[in-house]
Amino acid sequence: GLSTTMFAVLDAVVNPEVAYRDPGTLFTINWWFGRRNPMKPPELYRYFRDQTRSFEAVVPVAWDQVTMDVAGEQWDFRVRRVTPSWFTLTGIAPRLGRGLVASDGEDAVVLSWDLWKRIFGQRRGLDGAAVTLGGRPVPVVGVLPRGTGNGGAWMALPANIESTVITSATVRPLVRLRAGVTRDEADREIKTLA
Repeated sequence: GLSTTMFAVLDAVVNPEVAYRDPGTLFTINWWFGRRNPMKPPELYRYFRDQTRSFEAVVPVAWDQVTMDVAGEQWDFRVRRVTPSWFTLTGIAPRLGRGLVASDGEDAVVLSWDLWKRIFGQRRGLDGAAVTLGGRPVPVVGVLPRGTGNGGAWMALPANIESTVITSATVRPLVRLRAGVTRDEADREIKTLA
């Protein structure tokens, strides 16, 4: 028990949890749909993005379930589908490599530190690093710092989010409060828009 505590303290000092830039102003908006709701989530996202005044930035995030082949084993895990602006909004810079860029499309993946370590062990560089998704190799272009993502991955969200295989119900905005706007004020505006 003592050695576990010592390693936990050492780990917390040497590898502190990654903080998002200004985490107190960063939120995810969740919504639920009744049967009579006329808007699909991609339309609702665009409506919300264009109408709200409480946020300095609104970016879409969608969740996807993918199967990855690792040394002949099939692993299912969740992927955040994001636009390149997600990395700017959160303020998280990759520990290795880079974040996603517009030209990546479906041909790049960014891994969490935990997933990188599970797959690639002690490997120190990205040269030639790739994972197999849907039977095709996809290059790893970046690895996020420890404490980010809990074993997940990030891939590009298609520009036309209606055309993607991602179920539209998973599209949710990540937002950052505009300077001087309180959470309660933003909440009132969201309810008015709803």
